[in-house]
Amino acid sequence: MLTLCLLLLASVSVNAETVTAKWDFKSNIPSGIRDATNYQGVEADVQSNVDGIVMHVDATSGKLYCVGRDNAQMNPGTVLQVPVVSNEDVVTVEGYPGYCHFAVGGDENGSGNVVSHTATNAEVKQGFVEVTATAGNNYINCIQVVQNTDKAAVVYENVSATATFPFDLGTEGQTADFGDAADFFLNSKVLYGEGLQLIDANSGAGIVETRFEPFSQNNTPDATNLIQFTIQPKFGLTFTPTKVSFKTTRFGTDNGLLDVAWLNADGSKVTLATEVKPNRNSGTNPAIASEEGKKFSDLSYEVNGATPGEGVCGLLINLYRLQNGKQIGFADIVIEGLINGQVISVPMLASFSANGVNYVADNVFEADGDNYQATIEMSKSEEMISPNNPVTDVEALAGELGEITYQGDETGCVVTIPVTLDDMSINYIVNFVQKPDFTLTYVNTDGSTMGTQVVEKDAAIDAFAVDYTEAIAEEGYTVRGWFEKKYGGKKY
Repeated sequence: MLTLCLLLLASVSVNAETVTAKWDFKSNIPSGIRDATNYQGVEADVQSNVDGIVMHVDATSGKLYCVGRDNAQMNPGTVLQVPVVSNEDVVTVEGYPGYCHFAVGGDENGSGNVVSHTATNAEVKQGFVEVTATAGNNYINCIQVVQNTDKAAVVYENVSATATFPFDLGTEGQTADFGDAADFFLNSKVLYGEGLQLIDANSGAGIVETRFEPFSQNNTPDATNLIQFTIQPKFGLTFTPTKVSFKTTRFGTDNGLLDVAWLNADGSKVTLATEVKPNRNSGTNPAIASEEGKKFSDLSYEVNGATPGEGVCGLLINLYRLQNGKQIGFADIVIEGLINGQVISVPMLASFSANGVNYVADNVFEADGDNYQATIEMSKSEEMISPNNPVTDVEALAGELGEITYQGDETGCVVTIPVTLDDMSINYIVNFVQKPDFTLTYVNTDGSTMGTQVVEKDAAIDAFAVDYTEAIAEEGYTVRGWFEKKYGGKKY
């Protein structure tokens, strides 16, 4: 069997992108490995014939023994961890004929003497492929790993990264600028609760800010008045915040408070400040000496006690105790922190279309355990998505698409789009639902109801159902029409 090991070495030695390391008990490579291999009830690191490539042996519940032999005896309970650096690395184990009861990365040898296993993404992330005994006595001739060093994942340790949301457009869909750290992140978003409306961009405080206004005053910080500036590192990377800062202004009011917190990737929070009252655009806040002469507050907080983790994290701001018709603006949201870990490849959906509308996956899906979920509302005038009216233009960013399935009826449909890369599969699940109806109530000048009208969400009101000339007008007054109120950026 020495020929096998030599042939494997010869077949890859001409490729500068790979390196072959071995623990060859039959040929005593590296020199002295036979006499040194006596591990029983212990753990040890065993050097290969390549400097820096080391196999970890856990024989606390087993044995790996080779003294006076030309193969290594491995009993059940022994675990060998062979180092890998990319998902193209191959671990090969050659056993002595008739004594081969082992598995390499879960792949068992069956009736053969040799097992080769290509490292999975999960094994690359943990840094090794496990070799285990499945039954009886095993005698190992040679263990070998061919590492593709050019495709080894770079391990990042405390690399500085900054995400900046200029937030000066006054529109939906504003994102962060990651600068030199762009390769570390998948996406960024600004989300806000249903009790708030994004109004416009305003420069009245000397800087351009995006302003929010509540639909009605809420004196308690809760999900309805929460603004989120979130970032998502690439899979395999963690982000640890060190500092956050932003500019903010109250417009035309002495009311309005902010609570500030950090959102960890595991969903927990770190409180940074409560009941913060920003400067007002009509003057300065004398309580903040450093802000003298400014019509906006320039706030900054060190973040201590955050939990590093993979996934979505970011800055949370609750805007409360502010009346309708008044605004608070924000700009220059800066998140500073450290990146750790190594990027791993996972299956990712890029985009799809439904009834002619294209949807970018990053913009509609949110993580839900091992899968991703999205809810898309459709007008009742549209044909519901179904096998007869399927989603189209489905593209994967990484991996291959599986069979798309549909489950539902004419009022709703759940579409599952599976994407697979190597040994990992992720389902992207889209819940198509019909838009709800709202009841528009016509109120007379004396407070009585003149009538109602059902209007679908987001639909234009083509015609008012009640004639305003029928409204009560006191002597000396004339009813001129229905009052239109701005709601969610639209006039009704």
